[in-house]
Amino acid sequence: MRSSFFSFILIPITLFSFMTSRGYANEASPPIQVVAHRAHHVAIPENTIPAILSAIAIGCDYVELDVRTTADGHLVVLHDSSVDRTTDGTGKLKELTLAQVKSLDAGIKRGDKWKETRVPTFRECLEVCQGNIGIYLDHKDADIQQVVDILKEFGMVEQTLVYCYSVETIVQYKQQAPGIRVMTGHPDSEEKIEELMREVKPEMLDGNLSDWTEGQAVLARQLGAELWPDCLGESDNEGGWQRAVDLGSTGIQSDKPEDLIDFLTKQGRR
Repeated sequence: MRSSFFSFILIPITLFSFMTSRGYANEASPPIQVVAHRAHHVAIPENTIPAILSAIAIGCDYVELDVRTTADGHLVVLHDSSVDRTTDGTGKLKELTLAQVKSLDAGIKRGDKWKETRVPTFRECLEVCQGNIGIYLDHKDADIQQVVDILKEFGMVEQTLVYCYSVETIVQYKQQAPGIRVMTGHPDSEEKIEELMREVKPEMLDGNLSDWTEGQAVLARQLGAELWPDCLGESDNEGGWQRAVDLGSTGIQSDKPEDLIDFLTKQGRR
């Protein structure tokens, strides 16, 4: 009887120790942050104020915004380098003044319901986001000092994540705003992950979900980087979201944030 009793106690303790060592057992599973890609844009013009308001309304944690600069030095939110795809105008954004950009209709291509929706300035976006949702800033083409100054003006440095395309950009952001959190894309290999974390120590790593292996994810987290993968396209579904969860992701970017929130809520990760 005594032997059976201790065996009964020992088995669960041993299993718990194994699971803890593998990172499977925690007192509580931390919530996973949801990023609305180009704002909540599936049925709303992307990167616009209505799309941001919708992301806030459905409970997203961050809204992804692409920042670029007009010919006269104003920061606006637009994904492409030209206005052709998303507005009724044509031409390179950097060759258009703010007044010219503001004269364009950024909603008509999504239907009459969105007619006269405008390309927002970065400042206008922050006015809506402040106190309501975090900023996932995709740094496309903008003066870093100008970006940081506006973030400081709104008190949103610590509520902003910045996606950078180069180590140089990461360094510049950290020089201008040491408290800002930065990330870059998937580093391709475990060796490059080690090099990146040794040289610049970004708080987060991004990249398409399909690019990440389990070994790379474990290494990145061991070296202090959070995983914020893009679950877009073929991975923007329950299968992709589950894999992102299994890799230990802190945040997930999606074109279907409302469905993602529902999925994570059912798992107790919201």
